[in-house]
Amino acid sequence: DIDFLIDFLTIRKDKYEAFKKMSLSRNVFYFEGYIPERYCEKTVKGLEEKFTVAVTISDVPEDDENEPVLLKNNDFAAPVEEITEMYALPGKHDIDPNAIMAFFYYCFFGMMFSDAGYGLIMFLATLFILLKCKPEGQKRKTVMMYMYCGISTMFWGIMFGSFFGDIINIVRYDFIGLPKIRLYAWLDPQEQLMTTMLWCFLFGVVHLFVGVGIKGYMEWRDGQRFWAVCDTLSVYLAVGGALPLCAGMIIDVPSDIKTVGKYCAIAGVIIIVLTAGRESKSFFGKIGSGLYAVYNTISGYLSDILSYARLLALGLVTGIIGSVVNMMGALPSNKVAKAIVLAVVFVFGPVSYTHLRAHETVFIQTACSTWNFSRNSITAAERNLPLLKQIPKLSNSRRKSVMDNMGLVLAIVGAALAALLSGLGSAKGVGLVGEAAAGLLTEDLSKFTKVLILQILPGTQGPVSY
Repeated sequence: DIDFLIDFLTIRKDKYEAFKKMSLSRNVFYFEGYIPERYCEKTVKGLEEKFTVAVTISDVPEDDENEPVLLKNNDFAAPVEEITEMYALPGKHDIDPNAIMAFFYYCFFGMMFSDAGYGLIMFLATLFILLKCKPEGQKRKTVMMYMYCGISTMFWGIMFGSFFGDIINIVRYDFIGLPKIRLYAWLDPQEQLMTTMLWCFLFGVVHLFVGVGIKGYMEWRDGQRFWAVCDTLSVYLAVGGALPLCAGMIIDVPSDIKTVGKYCAIAGVIIIVLTAGRESKSFFGKIGSGLYAVYNTISGYLSDILSYARLLALGLVTGIIGSVVNMMGALPSNKVAKAIVLAVVFVFGPVSYTHLRAHETVFIQTACSTWNFSRNSITAAERNLPLLKQIPKLSNSRRKSVMDNMGLVLAIVGAALAALLSGLGSAKGVGLVGEAAAGLLTEDLSKFTKVLILQILPGTQGPVSY
């Protein structure tokens, strides 16, 4: 294959280009590089024990622009380092964002998955891998990341009342005959849609404000204390003041709070106009830059805050698909058939971590329900075959029954088509990424975590389409 040949020759070329930077002969070679200070003594000792070598260690100059970055975090933040590296590593004078990022990453993951049953499976599976397989290095970090995500998913599943959908109430009501109970500890996203969406926006505002605060801290640390206050306070006032005004379009907000918010927003806009254009030399340049900064602040933060609606959207997808699948499983009137269908859901649904298996479960439920409906109709016809005189009447009755249930039949067919088509499209994307990932990992296994994240992305589109 010509592509593999090109890749092979490119790697060989890079290898010999690296050799050009090294001073070497048949028996001697010289090279230099970077090593963390805490590993210096151990490295020197190991080299001197095994080789005839001369090692010189010196501090990195402050003006060295090629100094690499090595992240060091605890077990809570270290699992997300690979995600940070996918974008850009912080500079040596920047703040390591992983500790703060880890908290929001785990939190938002749980809100978007928001099913305590799935979270419990994630937690138990990752805990088993940690205790049984004892992975090390980046593999351990990856498993730890999913364990924390599983804990967060359990928490938000309890808050939103989702445990494999509403399987608890299905069992209570359809099998035991007990009344349904309240499952959620805080909010029911399906019933309190707008309230949940506002909370998602509020979480997004907190997330963005933390980022603004970090930027202000860095300016303060660098001695620009006045500008740190202006840049941070102006955004807090402008965006925070506008929040009650925007929320008033959806819910009732007291007029006093709206008034305070209005004046805070005006004060924030004034500060932005007066300080954002400080780089310009002329007065009109400063004002023009300030007005442009106001536009960027309003449009940028507005679009960013609205984007947090996906927390609600993806959280609803999990709960609604689970509830719909459970509802379809409970359609058979015969309790034995109903128990069999729900058993299929309970076994295959949780095991399918990705949405594709969830769509397969919907298809299985639909097929079983349709089969049960047809079987009951055929059995009824066989019982009444001897009653020849009543055949026309019974036929009309059955025809009327089918017409009465046509809406349900069409709904089931529509759900099956939606699940099947969105699943096929997403599966195609997963397959394409998998082929490329397999080729990459044959050359560089260290990129497993990055490839895994890219592999998951096409799989997230199926539930949204569904």
